[in-house]
Amino acid sequence: MHVLLHGLWLGQGLDNGAERLLALNALPPFAEGQDLIVLFRVCGALRRLGRYDRALATIDRALDLLPPGDVSVHADLARERTLISTARGLCRSLH
Repeated sequence: MHVLLHGLWLGQGLDNGAERLLALNALPPFAEGQDLIVLFRVCGALRRLGRYDRALATIDRALDLLPPGDVSVHADLARERTLISTARGLCRSLH
């Protein structure tokens, strides 16, 4: 399942890739929302779909799940949060 999610996360040009990623996320074992890597990938899908507020809430949840002192993926999570915030800001300024 992780490999499928990873492929959908990387496949930005896939038809309905973001929607498919979100659908897989709703299945066990991911439905619990406790896997920070899955949440990270979900954030990218939500960002691609323009669901910025939900994406920010999800990335914040992933950051909360990061164990103290674990810097292995912190930079990736922080970068995704910046991308979401920037995309949301751009979208709001265009409207």
